[in-house]
Amino acid sequence: MYEVNGKRLFKAIALLEAQSIYLKDHVEGSDQILSRRNKKRVEDFLNKLKSELIQLKVNVPLKIADDALGALKNDNLTYQNWQRATEDIQKTLQYEIEEIALYVVDNSHAAFLKIDARPFGDLDMSNFGAAAQEVSEAARCLALRRNKASVFHLMLAMEEVVQTLAARGATTHDDKGRWLTWLKLAHNIDNQIIKPLPDGAEKTAWHNACSMLKSVGYAWRNPTDHPGASYSFEDAMEIFSSVKQFMTALVRVVEREQSA
Repeated sequence: MYEVNGKRLFKAIALLEAQSIYLKDHVEGSDQILSRRNKKRVEDFLNKLKSELIQLKVNVPLKIADDALGALKNDNLTYQNWQRATEDIQKTLQYEIEEIALYVVDNSHAAFLKIDARPFGDLDMSNFGAAAQEVSEAARCLALRRNKASVFHLMLAMEEVVQTLAARGATTHDDKGRWLTWLKLAHNIDNQIIKPLPDGAEKTAWHNACSMLKSVGYAWRNPTDHPGASYSFEDAMEIFSSVKQFMTALVRVVEREQSA
């Protein structure tokens, strides 16, 4: 998947259409040699068009535009040559675009599609297994308004984090070897890892992070266990923000612990 900027696509089409109208109105089919002034007009047009085609990643129209620019060195270039090149670029651009399925994403949320291994910017989540990947998928689902899918990815991310934290010294499995539920793990983290710490800034920071973890769990975790649950875009955004807030606090605590 790659991004096609709608503004650039429409600009390229508008540039080509303007040239077609000019040629039809003035010089259609003419074998008259291009004047110096019109050569400059063609050169400006092709350079503007090239900048759009490069961003659109349409290679065949770009190659024709490059060839047309090179042909401007020919003193015998005619208006008919110019018209043919314009038509060729139009046709090949149309063919290439027809091979692409275009989906419209609200520009204010398009950035979610570009989120990578560090979904929360500079926040290093490398200590928490596949959580970063799950958050990245949640973000992409948000951009496409797949709200329920986004929430499920966020819950998977949180579960990855909870299990990683619990493995630091809390009880993680029941007597049958199954992972405990998220909230039971959170309580065990609080009682078995955080409470034994000496009073101070580190314990307070851990306690605050665990409180956020529980609040997300109480607010959102249990409802997501039910397949029939549904979420509005606003719900999904609120959960995304809550998870970000929790993970930001948690990563800062881990970083401080590692640097101690």
